[in-house]
Formats: sequence, structure tokens, C-alpha cells
Amino acid sequence: MLGAGDHLRIIVFEQNPLSGEFTVDEDGSVSLPLIGRIKIAGMLPADAERLITGQLGQGLVKNPKVNIDVLRYRPVYVYGEVMKPGAYEFAGNLYVPASVTLAGGFTYRAKVDAVTITRFGDPVQQPYSVTGSTLVGPGDVIYVPERWF
Repeated sequence: MLGAGDHLRIIVFEQNPLSGEFTVDEDGSVSLPLIGRIKIAGMLPADAERLITGQLGQGLVKNPKVNIDVLRYRPVYVYGEVMKPGAYEFAGNLYVPASVTLAGGFTYRAKVDAVTITRFGDPVQQPYSVTGSTLVGPGDVIYVPERWF
């Protein structure tokens, strides 16, 4: 799903002035030539392509063909008992252990069996327990708590 902070290349075939690189704003929209602001957050790229094609096809461009490439997704955040907490670039098929590795691994105080993840876009912002096979999505927040001996 697309979300705020994603960097996109939107191509309108045979309409170079309408094509370019865009960033999804905090409100989930992009500002496109001729159309103006259009909300695409929460959509798959293919759904956003259809929406933009429909908008352009309303008398603005004859038979528009739109392609959206995601250049860079929003980062994954890792904090708590890791060596280098912070934001890390999302890559496809990223699992929790790989995310922790990006953050330099666990500290000696980490409670490795109590790691949680808060999913981007979750309306209740509830942390969920994870396993080694839990996939991480763009914008997710991983928390590694401290253990108390």
C-alpha cells in the first residue's frame, strides 16, 4: 500500500510534461499537473494508476496510459535495545531479524523474546508480538524492550 513519504515515478506515456517524480504528502496525496491534488494513500500502485488514468481521461488527455514505479518506500523504524536505533530504508521481503540487524543487532540488555511491531496504518496503533518469520512493511515500527534479569 502506498503511504505518506513514499517516493514515486509517475509516467504518463507520450505526455512527458505530466510525468515526473513525486512524494506522497503527509495527507496521503500527490499534486499532479492538470489534475491537482489526488489522494492515493492506502492504494496499491495499480489502483492509483487506474485512478489517475480515470482523472486524466476526463477530457484532459486522450486515451491516457499511466505507470507508477515506487522508487523508495517510507522507512522502517527500529528502537529500544538495539545498537543503532533509527529509521532504515525498506526493502522487499524484510523480516524482523533483518530489520534488527540493520539497526546493529541487539544490545546485551535486549529481551529478544518480547520484540513487538506496530503496523503502519493500524488505526489502533497496537503493538503485536513477532517471530523470526514476521514480515515488516514500510512505515512499521519495531520495538525491542529491555530485559530485567
